[in-house]
Amino acid sequence: MSIITFLTDFGTHDWFVASMKGVALGINPAAALVDITHDIDQGDITSAAFVLDMCRWTFPKSTVFVVVVDPGVGSERRAIALRAGGRSFVGPDNGVFSFIMADTEDCEIHQITNDDLFRKPVSATFHGRDIFTPVGAHLSHGVSLDAVGPLCTDPVVIERPTVVNTDTVIRGQVVYIDRFGNALTNIDRTVFNRLSSPPTIVEIATATMSLGTHYAQCPRGEALALLNSVGRLEIAVNGGSAAQRFGLHPGAEVIVK
Repeated sequence: MSIITFLTDFGTHDWFVASMKGVALGINPAAALVDITHDIDQGDITSAAFVLDMCRWTFPKSTVFVVVVDPGVGSERRAIALRAGGRSFVGPDNGVFSFIMADTEDCEIHQITNDDLFRKPVSATFHGRDIFTPVGAHLSHGVSLDAVGPLCTDPVVIERPTVVNTDTVIRGQVVYIDRFGNALTNIDRTVFNRLSSPPTIVEIATATMSLGTHYAQCPRGEALALLNSVGRLEIAVNGGSAAQRFGLHPGAEVIVK
């Protein structure tokens, strides 16, 4: 069974996602269609890249990921398809696949130019339906990556925020706020190994908190930091929103000692 996933900033109020699924099923009726999320903030390419990076490894190899966070739709920006780690990804060349490219040695990227694979006529405002989804569905149905178009050697890349550390201190930043108001950082468990002793304290601009293991470890309404289910350092409030409590946002500094 082939799997096609969808990640967009379309929300669920309108018909946009359903239209893409209809196109996919018209090409590959046997495909399983999976929604990653449609609640990415409008045009937030970096958050889309992060969400994709957090969940892609949980899907079987041969899964096709269609990503439509595309503020440049209708412009000269390219459409690309890539294969990395045995999975395929289709979407705009705007940096949304940057983290996949950075982390995967066997990444092969093609510019999408073969309009025989498109839904016609192509709307200048809905490439998700007319280009990305049909190309993804064709890939899921056995069309080769070479068939979508020529190799792309200069894809758009967005840079990840860097983590800086000494033997005693790690400095990183918030990179994503989830729906619970938890603030996920760019600090992962591997960085902890760079310290001379296990860290115990996490500092943000307006608070200092201990490093725990699970949300209920502190009283309800209190804050703590922990390594979450994807191995990222996270600032949380038991039963509340750390982002609201502390005014956290992507780019806010986080210090671990």
